[in-house]
Amino acid sequence: MLKRLDDTDLAVNKIPTPLAYADNLYFFREHVDVVRRRIVRRLNGDSAEV
Repeated sequence: MLKRLDDTDLAVNKIPTPLAYADNLYFFREHVDVVRRRIVRRLNGDSAEV
């Protein structure tokens, strides 16, 4: 799943994005980071949801 997140993040960053949609790209990347942190916590045995 981490590999898929990384691949998705890289692919989206290669898409030319008009300045008007820059906020959407920022929010997408923030959400990817949230999911990535949750996966890493689970892999490390921390089941607490924050």
